[in-house]
Amino acid sequence: MAMDRKPEPDPHVLRVARYLSAAFVACEHGAGMDYTRKKCADEPIGMFWMQMAELAIEAGGRRPALSQR
Repeated sequence: MAMDRKPEPDPHVLRVARYLSAAFVACEHGAGMDYTRKKCADEPIGMFWMQMAELAIEAGGRRPALSQR
């Protein structure tokens, strides 16, 4: 009997998803980003935030950088 396991998410997508979810929570509660990221670091990330991160990464890849440093 095989156990159904979800594949491990891409670490970059996971990092962006954590950042986006922390930004939302910080904005909703009027807290700082650093505090919120540390406070929510161990919380599971839902599929909504994973999909938002994938969309953000995809959209960011299509646009040229604003500044050429």
